[in-house]
Amino acid sequence: MNDLQLDGFEERLERVEGRWNVRVTSYKIGPRFAAKVDNVNPGAIIGRAHAETRVGAERAALEMAHTRLRTTHQLAEGRKRLDEARNAVREMADGWNQQE
Repeated sequence: MNDLQLDGFEERLERVEGRWNVRVTSYKIGPRFAAKVDNVNPGAIIGRAHAETRVGAERAALEMAHTRLRTTHQLAEGRKRLDEARNAVREMADGWNQQE
């Protein structure tokens, strides 16, 4: 049986990319540290890492969270621009149809 012991549990709130509140949780499991980053509500994990040090594990988990949240923001902006372009095309088509 594997008798790994959890030690040094820490948890804090941070703001990522200037717009998202996240919870950073880290702890030592055996000889290594584990860290996870979740989006507080509903608590979905958006970054997870293991490293030799707490700082290393938290840094890697936060970098993963930064990347995923940045991508989410870029996708939302892209969808918004696409919707705006679709609306502009519809308005142009309506104008042409009224001229006929």
